[in-house]
Amino acid sequence: MILAICFLSHNCTPYDPTLYPSYDVRNPGPEVTINPIAWIKDGRIEDRNHNETYIADGIVVNEAFMIWVYELKEEVEKLKGN
Repeated sequence: MILAICFLSHNCTPYDPTLYPSYDVRNPGPEVTINPIAWIKDGRIEDRNHNETYIADGIVVNEAFMIWVYELKEEVEKLKGN
């Protein structure tokens, strides 16, 4: 039994945190930093069927950006203690 424990401990590698990068909400990835992906002026935009749709003027962002905003909001609330 002791020999088996020694053999197993000898073959184990120490934990290296650089091999397991964690997600940091304060440092978003490229799919978030490419935003905004479009601007809308005069509220005119076409849908998939080329039907004209009117929406409010503003900016268009992708889903990754919206998820990041939600995660950032949660992180701020956690740090504030709410």
